[in-house]
Amino acid sequence: MYKDFQGTHGVNLSADVCGVKLPNPFILASGPETDSAEKVLRAFDCGWGGAILKTVAMDLNAHTNVTPRFNTVKVNGKPVGFTNMEVSSTHDLDWWAEVVHRIKREFPDRPIFASIMRTSNRNEDDWVKAAKVFTQAGVDGFELNFSCSHAFHSAGGGASIGKDPAATEMITKWVRSATDKPVIAKLASITSYIWDIAAAAMRGGADGVSAINSVPGISGFNLDTMEPYPNVEGFSSFTGYSGQAIKPIALRCIGEVLTRMDVPMVGCGGMWTWQDCVEFILMGCSATELCTAPMFKGFAMVEGLVEGMSKYLADKNFSSLDDIRGVGLKRFMDHGDLPRDHKIQAHVDTEKCRGCEICYHACQDGTGDAIEMRDGKAFVTDRCIGCGLCPLVCPAGCIKLEHK
Repeated sequence: MYKDFQGTHGVNLSADVCGVKLPNPFILASGPETDSAEKVLRAFDCGWGGAILKTVAMDLNAHTNVTPRFNTVKVNGKPVGFTNMEVSSTHDLDWWAEVVHRIKREFPDRPIFASIMRTSNRNEDDWVKAAKVFTQAGVDGFELNFSCSHAFHSAGGGASIGKDPAATEMITKWVRSATDKPVIAKLASITSYIWDIAAAAMRGGADGVSAINSVPGISGFNLDTMEPYPNVEGFSSFTGYSGQAIKPIALRCIGEVLTRMDVPMVGCGGMWTWQDCVEFILMGCSATELCTAPMFKGFAMVEGLVEGMSKYLADKNFSSLDDIRGVGLKRFMDHGDLPRDHKIQAHVDTEKCRGCEICYHACQDGTGDAIEMRDGKAFVTDRCIGCGLCPLVCPAGCIKLEHK
């Protein structure tokens, strides 16, 4: 067992999610890696702070997985995105109740949340029954899956709920009436105004929200066969997209909610490293959920998360997550309020410049046409508008932005 899962370097990484105490902020998100007691127990032994069990739905006849159901989006051979068309659990409530009992026997102090969803026919009895069974089994809380991005939309489940404030409020009320445990609504990115959905969940009695689930996406085609991925006998279906590529979307969605309301937030979406997790805490999250990363890296990756975040805080003379939570969120303002008297200009270190002309073409065709090539080196003219594109494309790192 990993012994330092509560923090190293004298740092306390404990977190609080709607009154539920966690030894660290690293939670396994609901997914294939939480679909059995064996996996969750192994994850807890590695040091994960908590787990959201794989989503349970009540109409099991709708839940048959296809093979294959995963694919990746790669850049230079490295996966940056992950697509899936996995369905929710194929096990019934009694099976899951025993899973909860087994986990709690071995890790009574490690929080587990049940994730519940109805794939069709927004039926109050089903949501209430699931809430009562899991409450009696001993879960620490609930995450309501209003945000599955790739399945059951046409039947009234998944993200079709998370696009509908009235449905979100109604179903949250149903679950709230059936349990005294904390209730968290998992929000979808695919809605016009995510803060409206968060507000609806809170009106329905939610204790907090989590964001985001996977986003709608397609990983692409085999150009030889012209068939899509994942390929199931020549066909595919619309998939959910996760992994590093969606982190900016997740941070934006969380910021949109937290700049408008003070609500407990669990961050999810795109976290791959401890640095990513720190960013979600800076945005105001109480804790973080990871799914794709542990699927690729294995449960032992949590040791690096604990060590990295602990050292980061210690190096900055902080002792807990409370010292940095929401610090980054305070640095956002309406675009119209940003200062306009802040003027910068690009400068090239000619000693490092390779004369590759990448910045020249980017500036000429993409922004201000302010860079010229002189004696085989890039030169920034006074036409520079300070947009910041050239240092982003420079492979030599020889361009800096400086005040005029």
